[in-house]
Order: sequence, then structure tokens, then C-alpha cells
Amino acid sequence: MGTAKASRARAYVRAVPRKHLLWLLLAFTVSVAVRTPLLDRPLSGHHELCTALVLIVLYNWQVDGFLHHHGAPAVTFSGPADLIPPGYTDAPALHDGVLYYLSHPPLAYDLPYALFTLTGTPANALGLQLFNLFFHLLTAIALYLIVRELRADRNAPSAPLLAAVLYLFMPAPLWFHGNVYMSDMFVQNAWVWHILVVLRMYREPRVGWRWPLLAGSTLFITTCISWPGVWAGVVLCCVAAVRWMRSRSSQEVRVMLAAMLGVGLALAYTAWRWLQVVDME
Repeated sequence: MGTAKASRARAYVRAVPRKHLLWLLLAFTVSVAVRTPLLDRPLSGHHELCTALVLIVLYNWQVDGFLHHHGAPAVTFSGPADLIPPGYTDAPALHDGVLYYLSHPPLAYDLPYALFTLTGTPANALGLQLFNLFFHLLTAIALYLIVRELRADRNAPSAPLLAAVLYLFMPAPLWFHGNVYMSDMFVQNAWVWHILVVLRMYREPRVGWRWPLLAGSTLFITTCISWPGVWAGVVLCCVAAVRWMRSRSSQEVRVMLAAMLGVGLALAYTAWRWLQVVDME
């Protein structure tokens, strides 16, 4: 019995087969090649205003200092001639003449800011685009693993690879993963890994806090990027509640607690960050 459980656990963390990984990397390389002419050019295309907005935030953090803006995304500049005069607008996210964009949690700004800071380079469109492309690959790998989990009991060895390659070359991912960067698009990169964790959690025979806490952690990261993480948490709580009503298993209670904790901590962290520049109302 112990040997069977150990082998099953190893199956959940098995790596992508080398042959499939090579095909996936080749497909990703081709997808980057077809987008190369669009990289590092003036931002002007479909939804690229989102990328420009993020670059303004990162520029302000680098030039003025992260703490100067209290870690909040400033979308206007803080020079004497750039400050918005009192009474000009009733926008609630106005602080000391600087306008802040607080419609999303902060993590999608924090990650590229950390990258540019660690590399010692100013925020630039090419760096943000390459950052976005890297996560295109990570998301394709996650989709591969999700489909493999869903098809594990069927004879469909090529289905995960086909799904990942299809995602790489769908028109919307081709464009948005290369040219557009914003929280509400970047959130899918964390959300898809949360789905994979939940799938594996419910295939794992062992009980305990390990998998629920991992699911809660992915919810925390997803929610810190954008609000779909909240709805992912609601869905997970509902699934666990239905399963608990059928089984009365304490494991489902752990899942519900971990989901609420992951989402709740993310909301509290976001509120704390944004309350540095706006009031509670």
C-alpha cells in the first residue's frame, strides 16, 4: 500500500517528457520569431496603452523612489509642472497632486519593477515585452500539465502537447503576451497554476495541510495580481463545501480555510498598500 501511494505521488510531480518539452520549446521559439518585428518599437497598437501605463508607473518608482509613492502605481508625474492642481478633478486616487491607478492589486507592477531593479536597467518596453513572453511559455507549460492531469486515465498522449501549442499560436495570446502588459491580462499566468494545484490536490490520496496551503498560496498570488483570484477562491470554497456535505471530510474544511486565508490576506495586503495614498472611503 505504501509503495503504491509513493509511486502515485511521484506521478503527480513527474516532469514534462523530454520529447514533448523539446517540441514545446521549438513551438515557443517559432512564436517568438513571428513576433520579433513587433518588439521594441513605439507603442501604438491594439491595447498597448496598457503597456505604456505600466511603464509610467515603473518609471515613477525608479526615478522618484518606490517609497516616495508609498508603493502605489503613480500614472502622472511628480515634477512641479506635472502636479494636478487642487480642485481640478475629484478623482479619489489623487494624492499630493499625483494621480494613482488603484483598480488592481500591486503584484503585476512589483514583479517587473523587481526585475528592472535587479538588472540595474531603466524600465523599457523591450524588457517588459520579454518578461511577458517568458510567462507565455510558463503558462503554456501549465496548460500542458493541466490537460495531462485531465487525460491521465485515457489514451491521449498527444493531447497535452496539442493544447499547449494551440495556446502558443492562438491570435490573442500571440498578441497580448508579446505586446500588452497589464494586471488583468497577467493574472492568467498565476490563475492557470492555481488550477493545476487544485487538480492535483483532488487527485492526491493523502490528507493534511500541504496541498490546501499550496492552493491557498496560489490564490494569494493570483489575487495579489488581479481580482479574478477572488472568484477563484469563491469557486474553490464552493467546491470544497459541496464535497464536505457529501463526505464530512475534515480535508475539505482545510481547503475552505486555506482558500479564505489566501484571498483574505491578499485583499488585506492590497488595502494596506493603497491606504497609504487614499482614505478608507
